[in-house]
Amino acid sequence: MKSILKLMMLALLVIPFQGCSDDDEAMLPVVTIPGVDMSVPVEVTPNNIAGVWKLQRWSGSDQYTPEVYLELIRRDRKFNIYENYGSMYPRLVTGTFSLESDYYKGAILKGKYNHSSGNWNNDYIVSLYANAMILTVDGDATDVQIFVRVSEVPADIKDNALSPVDSEE
Repeated sequence: MKSILKLMMLALLVIPFQGCSDDDEAMLPVVTIPGVDMSVPVEVTPNNIAGVWKLQRWSGSDQYTPEVYLELIRRDRKFNIYENYGSMYPRLVTGTFSLESDYYKGAILKGKYNHSSGNWNNDYIVSLYANAMILTVDGDATDVQIFVRVSEVPADIKDNALSPVDSEE
């Protein structure tokens, strides 16, 4: 009788934990942008991510998205970011980037600014398509930036952008 009671107590302790799993993947929302084909993934390489990208949506929100252009230069592993986040005028931020591979996460994009701020605040998991790039903050699947490939940064933004020296004054 004591053996049956012990087995029942053991079963009560073990059964609640059988359905739990530490490796469940978070389901990301399906994102669609009119005119952007995100049906066929492209291998993430420095050559494939090189070019000019315009921020289309940030965190899946249709609310205000700042005007941001990300230029990735493959040969030198340099980046230029033209952005007006929190400013009336565009600002140019420069630095270097690296692309690393993680067995579980895939391609990780990291950056370092050319000014005193140092490294980017976050590393990004990259999902790449023919004309779209999705950057998801490593460690926060809800912080997503969707970029679309464009031919160039518009001249009015390039010409009016405050340089990194001007923007730190």
